Formats: sequence, C-alpha cells, structure tokens
Amino acid sequence: MGKSLKGRSRIMVAALCGLAVLGGGLVGGLPAQAVTTTPVSPAVASKVVNITSWLNVRPDPSTAKTEIGRLANGAAVSLTGCVSNGWLQIKTSTIATGYVTADYISVPVVSVTMAKASASLAVGATASTGYTIFPACASNLKVTFTSSNTAVLTVDSTGKVTGKGAGTASVTVKTTDGGKVGVTTYTVTAVSSAVTDVSLNKTASTLVIGDSESLTATVSPSNAANKGVSWLSSDTSVVTVDASGKVTAQGAGKANVIVMTDDGSKTAACAYTVIATAVHVTGVALNKSALALTAGKTETLQATVTPLDATYPSVTWASSNSAIATVDATGKVTAVTAGTATVTVTTTDGSQKATCTVTVSAAASPNVVTGVTISPTTAAVMTGKTTTLKATVAPSTASQSVVWASAKTATATVSSAGVVTGKVSGTGKSAAVVITVLTTSGAKTATSTVQVYTAQDVQTRLNALSCKDASNKKLVVDGVFGTNSANALKNWQKAAGLSQTGTTSSAVLIAMFAAAAPKCGTTSTVTVTGVAVSPTSVSVMTGKTTTLKATVSPSNASASVTWSSAKTATATVSTSGVVTGKVTGVGKSAKVVITVKTVSGAKTATSTVQVYTAQDVQTRLNALGCKDASKKALVVDGIFGTNSTNALKNWQKAAGLTQNGTPSSATLNGLFAATAPKC
Repeated sequence: MGKSLKGRSRIMVAALCGLAVLGGGLVGGLPAQAVTTTPVSPAVASKVVNITSWLNVRPDPSTAKTEIGRLANGAAVSLTGCVSNGWLQIKTSTIATGYVTADYISVPVVSVTMAKASASLAVGATASTGYTIFPACASNLKVTFTSSNTAVLTVDSTGKVTGKGAGTASVTVKTTDGGKVGVTTYTVTAVSSAVTDVSLNKTASTLVIGDSESLTATVSPSNAANKGVSWLSSDTSVVTVDASGKVTAQGAGKANVIVMTDDGSKTAACAYTVIATAVHVTGVALNKSALALTAGKTETLQATVTPLDATYPSVTWASSNSAIATVDATGKVTAVTAGTATVTVTTTDGSQKATCTVTVSAAASPNVVTGVTISPTTAAVMTGKTTTLKATVAPSTASQSVVWASAKTATATVSSAGVVTGKVSGTGKSAAVVITVLTTSGAKTATSTVQVYTAQDVQTRLNALSCKDASNKKLVVDGVFGTNSANALKNWQKAAGLSQTGTTSSAVLIAMFAAAAPKCGTTSTVTVTGVAVSPTSVSVMTGKTTTLKATVSPSNASASVTWSSAKTATATVSTSGVVTGKVTGVGKSAKVVITVKTVSGAKTATSTVQVYTAQDVQTRLNALGCKDASKKALVVDGIFGTNSTNALKNWQKAAGLTQNGTPSSATLNGLFAATAPKC
C-alpha cells in the first residue's frame, strides 16, 4: 500500500454488495484472484472512513502480491467479505474481487450471537460464555458481561461464569460498538449429595385387620441425587406394604414395616400392631373451652381422646375464622387479629368433637408507653456531691422521653438527666427526699428515695466508728471533706472489705450509716450461706478426668472449699475438683458421690459421678453395631486406642454429635442411654 503526505481521502465502505456510495475513480484494473473469505451480511451499515491518498488493491490478501488497482479519493467500493488475517474483500465497478488491508477501514459490528440460548450449571462450577461477533472483521470487538442475579451466578470481565446459588439467571454480552446484545439463560442447581438418612412420618401405628394407611418416607439431604426407596414387611402375615408405602393389615399380631434407601441402604421402621376388632373412639375433650390471646401470640390446645386405648385416636383441627385465629395440625392456635373464633377438634374415628372459643384482643402498639422503672429505688448522696438515677421506659420501642422532679429542692435537686445533687447543710441535718420520674407520653411515674448526708454527718459517723485520719486522730467536724476525712473513710472501707477509694458513693454511704457497719480496726467477715456444685451428675471413663465446679454464696464470701470422694476405688477428686475414674474390669461400672465442703460455714453440695471402664465402653459399642476402621467388632481388651476411637466416632455420627472419638461426659451419657441409636 502506498502512502502520500500531500492529503487524505475519504472512502465509504458499503456492505450492500454492489452499492456505490460515493462517486470517484479506480486507478488500474487488473483481474482479481479468488480466496476463501467469510461473507459479510448486507445488514452491515455503511461507514465513511479516512485513508491516505490512495489504497492499494491486491489480488490476494497479501502485500507480497502486485497491486491490481488503487482506490483513489472518493472511490466507490462494496465490502463483500472478511479474511482472517486482517484483510477485507471488496469489489468495485471495475474489479470483481480484490483485497485491501483492514487497518485503514472501519467495519461496524452487526450482531452478537450466543453459543447457547440456555445452559445448566452446578453451584460452584464455572463455564465460559460463548459468543460470536458478526462480522468477525469488525474493527472494535470489545464486549462487556453482566449477570441478572449475582446471587445465582456471577460473570467476570473475561466471560467466566460461576454458579453461586440454585435458581435461574442470565448472562448478557454487549458490544462496545453499536451496543449489540446476546443473552444466555443459566439454570443453576445445587450439587446433589449422597443419602445420609431416611425417616418416616410415624414410628408406631395400630391397624384393624383389613384396614390400610400410607407411610411417607423423607430422604435426607433434600438435594440427594438418588431418593429411591424400597419397602418391606418383617411379617407379611401381619402387614403387607406396596411400592408406594401403603400398609395393609392382614392378620392379628405385630410386625415392622421397613423403608430402605437405594443409595446407602439407610433404613427407618414403623412398628405395627394389628388387632381383630377396633376399639372405637367415644369422645374427645380439650384442656380449655375458652382461650384469650393477644394478636400475634400462640398457645397449644391439648386434646384427650377416650377411651385411652382407642385404635384410631388421631384428630383434625379447624378454625371457624382463620382471619381471627388459625390452628395447625398439632393444636397450636395463633391469634391473628381482634375478634372471636371457634377452634374445633374432630376425631378421625367417629367424628367426635370438642370446641374452644378463642377471643383475640388487639396487640398493644409497640410505641405506646406501658410503664417506667427507676434504678436504684433507694440511694444516698453527700451534700455537694451527685448520684445518678436511671429511668427505663417500657416497652423499649416507645418514646424514652421523661422529666424529673424533686419533692424538696432544698434537700436535693435533680437534673433533666437524672443527676441528683445533695443540698442540705449543717450537722445532724441529714434528710430524705423523693425523686420522681414522669414519662412525657402516657404520664407513667416511678420514684426513688434519696438520703442526703452533710459532710459533718459523715465526719461524725466516721468518728463514731473509730475511723481516724492519717495522723491517727479523730476528725474535726468542720464540714470540710478534705484529705483527713478521705483517709478516715479509706480506713472504714478497709474494715468493711470495700475498695479503698475514699469516695462517698451511694453504696458506701448506705453501708456506712447501716446499723451493722463495722468499726475501723476490725475485719469484716462475710458469712457463707451455701455452696453449689456443677454439674450435679456426670460420667467419666476409667483413666480419664472430668472437672466439677463449686460456687460459694454469697460471691464475696470466702471461696475456700475441700473435695472428697465417697469411694476412692471408684473415683478420686483433686483439691481443684478434678475427678479421675478408677474402676477396672468388664461390667464394673459404678457410681460415686463427690462432696464439696466450704472451709467457712461447713456448707456442702454433692455430684454423682458414673464411672465406666474402657471394657464397658467397648462392649457397649459392639452392642450398638459400631465397628472399627476395618469394619470389625472391637476386641474388649480395655485398650481405648485407634480402633475404639474410630468405633466411638461412628456412634457419635449416628447420634448427631461431634465426631471427635472422645468419651466425654455427654458422649458417655448418650452412649449408655436406653434410647442410644445404633451405628
């Protein structure tokens, strides 16, 4: 291609084959040579582009080929195809087929086509967004990607799609040139899992010969890949069951109907009792004939069917007006809105009925003030000092705005924030004042009684309690609560077992003016009132430990305790409450009482500890079908090693516990319970 610095030309390239857009001349006229190209749709829009003074036309898409013509300024050409190596196929009035480089001609985007209109994707999986821009030789091939719902799937700047959650969402591709769009709709599904369990809608039932009912099996998890089940009866002469779970009573006796999952062979059973003659229901009663509820509240009614041994005691529930109150299949009544409704229970056998009248009242507005409380309800403060009261308005959603008032401002004032300031003066002038809080909404009130003491009152009280200053002298009752008074107060706080701050807080003043206030120079002894131990019952395996905790009351009394075991051959206990199992042998499990006793006051509490040997645990695991890593029964050797740990993990899995293989108290309690599940 030749270039000229003397000027620039404009050429309009038309996609409509043969359409002359601009007039002009073609320099040269050699015949064209055929090559393989991608055709361009007639829908490609014409576009005027700038080129240099001329544009060489070649017989093939290569600069190595001799030019067969030149496009002069204003030449009329038609774009007829695209070549993958960056050339355009054109034709003119004198050249049937020629090629020019695409570098100097701008080709618009016509459309974008998606590889798939719809696709499926699993949560967590990724896929690439397939699309095709037409024509392929368009000058600007840039696109953007967007997701219609990023909770379902996301797409990055390269078109990589990632499934995020089950659902349907679309990915849109939009061209920068022309804003052409294409859409692929994705259906994202949760990853299916292996079956972990199966359950039935009932575990026991009674039928009369000839009667039938259907069982419903629920396979877990809900996204299990294979939810197929099969049914069987342990005794078809008693009950039969078909492929859908329909059970039919055949003859008197007992039998189990078992459901088994196709995946994993998980099972569940319903125990059937078949009788020759039904015991029919003769009546039903409710525990309440009338019920009052506030809208939004619930209560469960209890139905009693008679006789108690009725063959078919099932009932149904109904509400006469579910807009007022609803009732579910268990008799749980939910109040909806103000009004009256009747809840009726009806027996399946015999259609016996009982009713309860439910009266629903409107719920109180969460913004209506129902009350106010104040804390503390009694307080003390020294003249010139402050103490703060706190008001709590109920409910918390209501306005918390309140106003405060003092019954006698000469005794104490109170700020808008509940800060009380003592005001009385003189010796022996202490006085009490009532502080009232009033809600601005609803006019609810609460009060607190505040005792105000003067500095002279406090100094006089400290002298009476033999509390001296730093120089070991009595205080001068001068109303100046300075260093000497603060030191004397610290001495009293020490005697009272309080923090020695020298500050006249409300709690300090109340305790100091109490009749039982200790004198300085004495030590306050807090009387132990009791002790508690937790847990009160616990299990431990021989050679293992479990810890008991003692709590002494009150909390500021001496916490010193001693521990003892009623039988150290069964279990010992350390000074810190650590119990160690000691019994040995198969079937030698035993209980022992551990006692904690306070050093002060000799208060006691006990905990019963059940001790199991390793052999006991191994025997129990075998009885529950829990095997080791090699799927074998455990050897009852008292060595709680890897095999025993693996078997215990299997049981913990069956019991829905953390699978750590540790014989903790909770694990042992569950393992030896009568209802312990089998592995």
